[in-house]
Amino acid sequence: MGLGTTAAPAAALMAAGLAFSAILIAQDRDTDWPTITGGNDARRYAALDQIDASNFAALEPAWRWQLPDNELMANDPRFEDASMQQRSHVTTPIKVGDRLYVVTGYGIATAIDPANGTTIWQHDPQSYGHGRPTNHGFTHKGPSLWRDPERPEAPGRLIYASTDAILRAVYADEGTPVRSFGNHGGVDLTAGLHRPVERRKYTVSSPATICRDVAIVGSSISDGPLGPDDGPPGDVRGFDVRTGRQLWTFHSVPQEGEVGTDTWEDESWRITGGANVWGLMSADEELGLAYLPTSTPTNDWYGGHRRGDNLFAESLVAVDCETGQRRWHFQAIHHGLWDYDFAAPGSTVARSRRRCCPASRRSSTSSTGRRESPCGRSRSGRCRKPAFPASRPRPPNPSPRSHRPSTTRACSSPT
Repeated sequence: MGLGTTAAPAAALMAAGLAFSAILIAQDRDTDWPTITGGNDARRYAALDQIDASNFAALEPAWRWQLPDNELMANDPRFEDASMQQRSHVTTPIKVGDRLYVVTGYGIATAIDPANGTTIWQHDPQSYGHGRPTNHGFTHKGPSLWRDPERPEAPGRLIYASTDAILRAVYADEGTPVRSFGNHGGVDLTAGLHRPVERRKYTVSSPATICRDVAIVGSSISDGPLGPDDGPPGDVRGFDVRTGRQLWTFHSVPQEGEVGTDTWEDESWRITGGANVWGLMSADEELGLAYLPTSTPTNDWYGGHRRGDNLFAESLVAVDCETGQRRWHFQAIHHGLWDYDFAAPGSTVARSRRRCCPASRRSSTSSTGRRESPCGRSRSGRCRKPAFPASRPRPPNPSPRSHRPSTTRACSSPT
């Protein structure tokens, strides 16, 4: 599924980018923010101290940047259709070197000068030509950037999947397509899945996670269908960041011969879609692991056709970045019926005795597990409760529990 958002007004400004750039410009030293969470560890932290409670109220805008989407809506007759106006501006800029990079809801990649807000280049692949995407319309959280470790002098590549389900690569210095990537700069993500999908039911709104030269991509899909084979698969895939070649697929709903099929009664894994990763992922370059926060299988609120625990839905799954092989998993909800997707990435925390990967779900609860562990043991004190009977007319409300924040201290205990 995708994250619910409010449509941005036509005159929306790049407020997030403005605040972000103001923090970075205020520093004496150069600081990058290479992913929208600050790094593959998803900690969202930087050691910045120039802006604090004593001077925050005195800050004034240094510049404003107008979304190119606004000009499209004003001048292109295709956007007179109400469905084409369903958009939201949720992108977070990344900063590498002396540039900010964003991807707008209509899929326009842009490089911006963080010192003055000047547009350096724009790349518009016209991904909106396929019409309104599924779920929440035209929305995108941002791009990823990759530099070739074997050729540090070469220009970096901006990698992003547009809302028309095309994984794209453009040169970060000039905004032109990398023609050697996929089909002249793009890879069709509706191909290479374990069963065909309709493009109108399949999109991508989150950035790829790049680990060990592999771009790992999830999806935002239509997960309301009830009919057999009607829900798109939630496969997570890894692509060679140099060529665009698909390297591996992790089936979030396991397929024939794979671990977990026994948790889908009556072989319902054959007809069930979803359990996709629509949110942000994290990764550990040293361990070579990516952490996949999965969602509910189709349908979000009905499971009569998919009895069983339904691995690997509503789970945090660690996979090998280079092969996609599962290392460990932690399933928070068995046989999910409440749409309790893992909406946030697992933030990796290094401690002297172990490494941990805290993660949170839509229910505002969190879990902490060892990020290199083969078992992904939870440290949240979670207990398993039996499911209510299928004959019950409606699901009961989840039992309330007090919220206990995870701390790095908890990661260092011997159990």
